[in-house]
Amino acid sequence: MVGAVAQVNLLALQALGNGSCAKAFRADGTVEGYGRKTVMADGTVKMIGTTWWRPVPAHVTSLESLYRALVRLATRPDLVVVRADLVDPAAERIRRKVHGDNAPLRDADRPWMCVDLDSTAPPAGMVVTADSAVAYLRSLLPAWLRTCGLVLQWSQSAGRDEWAKIKAHLWFWLDRTVCSASLHRWAKQHRKLIDPSVMLPVQPHYTADPIIEDGWTGRPSPSVVLFPGPPAVVPDEVLSISHHEALVVREERERAEYAERVRRSLEYTDPLAQESQAMASMRRLARFQARNIVNAGEGNRHRAIVTAVKSVAALGRELGVQHHGAMRDIAEAGRAVLPASRAHEVDEIIKAVGV
Repeated sequence: MVGAVAQVNLLALQALGNGSCAKAFRADGTVEGYGRKTVMADGTVKMIGTTWWRPVPAHVTSLESLYRALVRLATRPDLVVVRADLVDPAAERIRRKVHGDNAPLRDADRPWMCVDLDSTAPPAGMVVTADSAVAYLRSLLPAWLRTCGLVLQWSQSAGRDEWAKIKAHLWFWLDRTVCSASLHRWAKQHRKLIDPSVMLPVQPHYTADPIIEDGWTGRPSPSVVLFPGPPAVVPDEVLSISHHEALVVREERERAEYAERVRRSLEYTDPLAQESQAMASMRRLARFQARNIVNAGEGNRHRAIVTAVKSVAALGRELGVQHHGAMRDIAEAGRAVLPASRAHEVDEIIKAVGV
């Protein structure tokens, strides 16, 4: 890990102000989270989150290079990794944010991805090892992540619950660079298994080993394990920054243009007729989006469903009418193209983005 490099695709942040990025299991039985220990006015002790960070940029070139970086990071309780990039490469002290005036970080295309699987229960009778955990977790992941190489990094609390849950982070090297916004959109479709928040540009990837002072000896060793293999072949629906931004702009433009056409058609109509025409417009949009879902190729169906739900919900809000009937059309189309075992995902998408 170096302080300045010509290229940067792995940004670590160092916690300033005595902040810690490692969970601590103290000898007195207490567990300290992330941040710095602070004595409050009433005498109680709390962990306060880190406000200021020092950028520690680096460049990795392969899965093996990423593995070596993670091995070094495991020894640094003052560092976390984020997907974001620096707006000012010369910045020496920043806040961890990408929005607002003078935000020091921004989304970036990265050739790697970390999948956080901290809540996965192992099958009954499974003896959890690095090999068995990776084999089982691979079987749960989308197809494009099942046969590629990866780096297993045990979470800081892995094994503390006697393996009631497999708590691990899987790091993948990708065959092309993709942005956080598009990865986050993709991960939300798999939220039952994958934590989408870790795909956000400034969400910390906690890479340090925990501090263990209570005598516990059950932590897996080593904490970072390389499983060689080819890069993950990213599906078409996961995009680079330029393509994702173009998609968002196109979706917003199409929604705005449609809403404007509907408003014009209602301009000189009495209120009752307006509501009737608005509902008809909603159903026309729903049928149009339903056709898009049915015609979407495999790998693009989730995105088509999300787009349909968002556009129908947005138009309903804009026109001030209920969109439940239109959502039923979307739901039926979604269930028609997804396997029966995944039909529940349609309702989850509607609940997540269509309300």
